Amino acid sequence: MGDATSEPEHLYARLSERARLALLRNPQGFVPPEFIGQVMSVCGDDSVCYVTEENDAVPHFAIFQGAVSDYLFARRQGLDAWWDALEPEVLRALARGDTMFDSALVDSDYVTLRLAGAELR
Repeated sequence: MGDATSEPEHLYARLSERARLALLRNPQGFVPPEFIGQVMSVCGDDSVCYVTEENDAVPHFAIFQGAVSDYLFARRQGLDAWWDALEPEVLRALARGDTMFDSALVDSDYVTLRLAGAELR
């Protein structure tokens, strides 16, 4: 079960990289089915809103919600604005790996998604 006293950033860091990237793509949307159990285990049962029958031990469809979802949604807004304001030469340097920056895990994951050309909703 998720630890109710844990900070959202700490809980996010406990997720697998693939789960983190999936949730960061759409922080208040559907959780990919392969990550629902992990999200519930790390972030708590109340971190998902069941879309399938509630008597399923692990739902097949669920929407991400709660503290980690809210945290990622807010961070995404700031990161989207930051990314949109970057100069083209900085973007090229990021793409080449020439620019290193000291950042939080969610920031690094965001850059990974953007450089991979992931569709961000």
